[in-house]
Amino acid sequence: MIIKNLNDIVRFLFCELFTICLIVKVGINIHSLSIGLILPVVIFIYWGMLMAPKSEHRLNDFGRICSELVIFGGTGILTYLFISKTLGIIYLVIALINTILDHTLTSI
Repeated sequence: MIIKNLNDIVRFLFCELFTICLIVKVGINIHSLSIGLILPVVIFIYWGMLMAPKSEHRLNDFGRICSELVIFGGTGILTYLFISKTLGIIYLVIALINTILDHTLTSI
């Protein structure tokens, strides 16, 4: 239970909030309004409507895992390409471990 709670904290702070920050930073770095402002808003709305734990229309596990791969994987690739290779790799490793733990700890 303690590991699950710690993982949930990492998930919210790092995987969810930091993802939005990284996408905004990528948008700033490449001078793209659509990536820097519109994409984070779209992801925020998508996450709130379809992935949040208390969402009325929450995706099933398969849908959530696919969405996380696209959102976290895309953010990691953008970070790697436009911010820092090291930060991109670290982000991807933490997001992957967190996602695996999130989906395995809830099924135990």
